[in-house]
Amino acid sequence: GRLTLNTFRFKKGKKTIFIGKDQLLPGINILTLFDDKLNPIAERLFFNKDLNERASVGTTVERPKGLKDSVNIKLKLYSQNLAPAQLSISVLPEESLANTSGRSIFATFLLDPYIKSAVDNPAYYFQDSDRKKSFELDNLLLTQGWSSYEWKDIFNGPPKENIALEKGIQIKGRLLNVKYRPDNRLLMSQGTEKGFLLADLDGNNEFIVEHLHIFKGDSLNLKLFNKKGGAKRPKPELIFSPKMESDSLLSLRSVEYAGTSKIVLEKPIEFKTVLENNIVELEGVTVTEDKLERKRNGLTVGLTGKKITYEDVQKGLFLRDWIRRFGFRIGYDKAGFEIILARRAMDPSPNVYVDGQFVMGVDPYLWRTPTDRIDEIYYDSAGMSLEGNRGGAIHIYMKYGSIVGPEPSEKVAKVLITEGFSRPKKYYNPKYSSYNSQDYLEYGTVHWEPSLHMGDDGTNILTFPDYGLENIKLFIVGMAQDGTLISEIKTLSLN
Repeated sequence: GRLTLNTFRFKKGKKTIFIGKDQLLPGINILTLFDDKLNPIAERLFFNKDLNERASVGTTVERPKGLKDSVNIKLKLYSQNLAPAQLSISVLPEESLANTSGRSIFATFLLDPYIKSAVDNPAYYFQDSDRKKSFELDNLLLTQGWSSYEWKDIFNGPPKENIALEKGIQIKGRLLNVKYRPDNRLLMSQGTEKGFLLADLDGNNEFIVEHLHIFKGDSLNLKLFNKKGGAKRPKPELIFSPKMESDSLLSLRSVEYAGTSKIVLEKPIEFKTVLENNIVELEGVTVTEDKLERKRNGLTVGLTGKKITYEDVQKGLFLRDWIRRFGFRIGYDKAGFEIILARRAMDPSPNVYVDGQFVMGVDPYLWRTPTDRIDEIYYDSAGMSLEGNRGGAIHIYMKYGSIVGPEPSEKVAKVLITEGFSRPKKYYNPKYSSYNSQDYLEYGTVHWEPSLHMGDDGTNILTFPDYGLENIKLFIVGMAQDGTLISEIKTLSLN
């Protein structure tokens, strides 16, 4: 989106214009020559490989004591501006043939938009760059390069914005149990997300909040307060909906389950389905999504699974209530905090795992976690699973990003978000019959981390299972907040 403008005066004959690379912008440069009436008469595309716009990732293999079934890779991001970045990392066996698409993030962002047709192996031009590849890339742009700028349209009829960009979810609401005060403010936060929002109330105690990124199945916490410090639990009446025009067919709703607020629905606009001659109309379709998802990871063999549904959340139960239903007993430690005991008095306490991690000295607040923060529970109260513990086992999987802890303050109203954005699905690596077979070494997967955040210090740790491989390949791609692209392939020895 950057532009430089230069003016030249031509005399009779030829004119040669030299432009140094330091005057070019990083990536594709579109050079257009206009006459004095702003008619384009020549155009040329150049690619400038500015190394300052790149970043690299340093890797160090770590073997912490006590971590015998996993491998840690310490990552360090090196870039010009040290901006925070988001990485996607695929971990494959060294012999893998599975990642040979010839694609790269550099080609996708910097080259593809400026090429008329598909290019075989576009990543070739960005790997181990040298003068030969630069020359070949220049020839590619000469023969296949094109500019998307229609200068005639730009000069004579710039586009106008007729429809506002849709962005996020809108909340319209009204508080039913308070009198209007000009200094009242409504504090809003999402159960599994950091940060909060403040909403002003009008004379009817109504408010509108735009452009929210909220997730289906999460909880919205609301608290009313004023400048004198007074706080009150509001009784909200809410409508959740995208920012949409009046002819939209979509209607979203929200139900408060922790209070007595009535259900508010936006009435959908009726519409008729137009059927072509070759279309068959179905009487009905049933879609179910409350299936158990984690049996594939192999950690829950021999355990019984429970998927927390919307109906379960409406019951207002806590984790401890479900644990009792599954056949475990509730006890108390010396500090008076609840602890989970096995079904039989002489058996040891069950093994407890949260998101696949064994919990040592269980958090005393864990059992007071509300149901709306829990995704799935697997359990064995009889000690018959593969855990090797007579007391049984409990595997708890929290909703994405959720935190363990007690119910919010009594002055906070909780609203269940029944419609909103969908959480990204968690990646579960399939279990292979052998990690030494040639099939696995060529086409198997060790691990995939789709979204690894590299903060201000540029560091993070990648953890994945140890399958006894001597060497692995890391396919690292990503982008920093300043637009810097990251693309690397690294081969590491795990010995």
